[in-house]
Amino acid sequence: MLGAILGDIAGSRFEFSNNRTKPKELFEDNCFPTDDTWLTQAICYSLYNYKKDHLTSYDKLKNDVLKQTILAVLNHKDAGWGIKFIGWIKNIIYENNINIKNIDNYQNIK
Repeated sequence: MLGAILGDIAGSRFEFSNNRTKPKELFEDNCFPTDDTWLTQAICYSLYNYKKDHLTSYDKLKNDVLKQTILAVLNHKDAGWGIKFIGWIKNIIYENNINIKNIDNYQNIK
């Protein structure tokens, strides 16, 4: 997952351009984490905690992935999230009556 994050950041400067030239350096000052970086981090965090805590319930893993995804969106609003993705997250928040100010304590995301 670290490779996915580093690759996403290295390629971020080309995300919305049609630039086909090879870069001289892998990372430059205009590289930045994107929505893909933050989603990968959210899933990695959840999987790490799942393994660390020896949880047996996939529902707990699913809940944590969704919770971490919501936190990623809330904490990185300018990461380039797609409109449909934001709509999906808002729908999850609405359907589950989630208080985003208290998301860290939320346990039962459907």
